Amino acid sequence: MRIIYIHASVPASIPTVVLHSLFNITSSSVSYQAEVTNDGGGTITHRGLEVNEKNDFTGFYTSGSEHGQFGAGYFSGTANPLEAGKVYYARAFAVNHVGVGYSAVVQFTAATTPTLAEVTLNSISGITQTSALFDATVNNEGGATVTSRGVNFYSNPQCTGGSIGVSAGNGIGNFNGIVNTFTQNTNYYARAYATNSYGTAVSNVISFKTASAATVPVVNGITATPTGTITSWNASSELVGNGGSAVSVSGIVACPASMGTPTIDNYTHKTTNGPTTPGAIAALLTGLTPSTSYNVRGYASNGVGNGYSATGTFAVGSDDGYELILEFQTNCAPTKAFRPQVNINNTSNGQFKWDLDGTVVYGNSVSHNFASIGIKQIRLYGKANVLTGYLRITDIWFRSLDIVGEIHFTHTSFQRCLLWLCGSNPGLTKCYLPTTPLVNSVQQVDFSYLPSYSGTLDLTCITKLNNCIFDLNYSSYSAVTFASSITGTARSCNFSGAIVSTLDVMALQFSSAFNFYANNCPNLSLLQFGLNSSPYCYSFTANFSPMLKWVPLNLFPNLLNYTNASFTMVFNSMSVAEVNKLYVHLKDFAAAGFTGRKIDIERGNAAPDSTSGGYNGADAKAVLLSRGFSITSY
Repeated sequence: MRIIYIHASVPASIPTVVLHSLFNITSSSVSYQAEVTNDGGGTITHRGLEVNEKNDFTGFYTSGSEHGQFGAGYFSGTANPLEAGKVYYARAFAVNHVGVGYSAVVQFTAATTPTLAEVTLNSISGITQTSALFDATVNNEGGATVTSRGVNFYSNPQCTGGSIGVSAGNGIGNFNGIVNTFTQNTNYYARAYATNSYGTAVSNVISFKTASAATVPVVNGITATPTGTITSWNASSELVGNGGSAVSVSGIVACPASMGTPTIDNYTHKTTNGPTTPGAIAALLTGLTPSTSYNVRGYASNGVGNGYSATGTFAVGSDDGYELILEFQTNCAPTKAFRPQVNINNTSNGQFKWDLDGTVVYGNSVSHNFASIGIKQIRLYGKANVLTGYLRITDIWFRSLDIVGEIHFTHTSFQRCLLWLCGSNPGLTKCYLPTTPLVNSVQQVDFSYLPSYSGTLDLTCITKLNNCIFDLNYSSYSAVTFASSITGTARSCNFSGAIVSTLDVMALQFSSAFNFYANNCPNLSLLQFGLNSSPYCYSFTANFSPMLKWVPLNLFPNLLNYTNASFTMVFNSMSVAEVNKLYVHLKDFAAAGFTGRKIDIERGNAAPDSTSGGYNGADAKAVLLSRGFSITSY
């Protein structure tokens, strides 16, 4: 018997391929490892990696492949070219006589082209004779890992030549440290660096100087001001530095001028409660002798010795019953008469004495020419009437006195003041009014033309008005604050030239015919009125204030209902829609029956139309014309 073996034929198929990994992804190429897990019963003649910008692999693609006679197994290679930063799709493939087999698709992004990193040197601090702290930040690695970073310290501003270098790790983010190998009393120029594969980036340069050998402490400046009590004065100085050695004590020393220069061994008055680290030295000197001139200095002591400020002088007045109620400085020139004035109505309200930088004048007003240029110290003393016990000021006339710095109207004698006239003082930086409500109704407030004023003008002490005029124009205060509740009325408000963004006058009530001005206010965008009455406006003007587009007439219902009333808002850069809205608003509140009224809102703004912004400005303008208004058109 013969046995015949029969072999069944297995049909060939396309290969099975797995893409195991993509690696070494750069801005121009990608490496891969793949595997033919089943050759499909035929020889593999072509295998590799396809890379395409589209996930359906249509159109142009990049291939990293090889031809030959292969079976099942691993294979690898590199595909290029790529474009930096672009998203790609990759799949491995293998070809036999049946067809092409593909792996699953993998998405990846080509690396960006590296650039220099971005690094900032934030600060150099804690400087001593031989050490300093540095703080820096790598803000951006530039598309490649920062492998080293640090700070170099050079001896020249060009940062060339040798340096003291400190390495501080790697990567992005903040880094800091200390260097303690400097030479004392030497200028250094610090610059941070960060290195990646593209190169080394450098930061801004910060210069500093190390401390010198220890010296006596540095004490700067000396001032002496009266307290209002004849035999007591305030003195102040400043501890600027410890000289490189810890300060053990600081304070003020003073003695009569007849004793010479005060020291810690030559004094009649000495305080020891000053700071031991840089800061203000302040002292109250009591028990001073009337009618005596004193010398005064700030001092501080360390292990090296005693440091002193310059010597100041002050004169203790006679014990004549006058108390200090006001003090300020002026730089009034010798060619100009210095004319401050306070009024008291009658002598039952007290007497006054002026110390005009050493010249004493009695009376409520003075006219004086100083002998030299420069800063002068002005002090006003008051003495209560012996019968009534009153010391009351009703008017302040301080216009054009060339006041510099701050002025404090906080003494109780100013509680009944009706007129506050302090305008046209270009050097005035701050004005402090009483902290409690004034007793009388104020008639005029003038803080105009104060271009150096800093911060808020606080008028909250004013709670009563008597047909008051507010002149607050062309001054640099950041805000004006009024009391939340005010009785009486104002007849004029001028805020022109103010830098404020909001004017809140909700507590003010205006008289029957008033004027309001807010011209040339570059930041003003909101007027807030809150009236308990319905006054008539003689003139409302808000020109050249490009942020102001609207006036809330619902709180001003009779604004234009007055003979010869005028409403002007020109050159405020208003659009057609904004002009339309304002015309409609004016029409809704302006009644007929008055003569001589004027409206001017088109100059420097748009002309009205019938649709923009959903308002019919052209119709509203026509209605206003029919009610007798004269309207300026452009």
